[in-house]
Amino acid sequence: MKKNGKMNEGTSGSVLTIQGLSDAILQDYRELKNWRKVGVKWGINEGTAYDIGVYRYEPKRPGLRCKLGLPALVPTSPCPIHGVVHVRKTCPKPKKEARLWDLPVRVLRWKLENREEDHPTTAV
Repeated sequence: MKKNGKMNEGTSGSVLTIQGLSDAILQDYRELKNWRKVGVKWGINEGTAYDIGVYRYEPKRPGLRCKLGLPALVPTSPCPIHGVVHVRKTCPKPKKEARLWDLPVRVLRWKLENREEDHPTTAV
């Protein structure tokens, strides 16, 4: 797919960011003045072209990302505390400790029977 004698960024093998893709799609819309034509040019439907251009929607499907020149999404492991993947680098909230009286009776009994004292005992 040529644009002013050059290949589109998405088809030349280079990797785009969502911002670069959005800017390229908006530029194509300014030239073509029709979202359907922009979609045909990029090999996507007009709704997806509009969402990427206007709202900077980031496609999740691997085939569509490859077609548009976006990098593949890398699966990450979830936070061991919350069980979800955080968008930021650090866990936003520390794990909330369970209150003693909220524990099941069996667990509470075991904790009381097997507890260790906080203060050290002095040897006589």
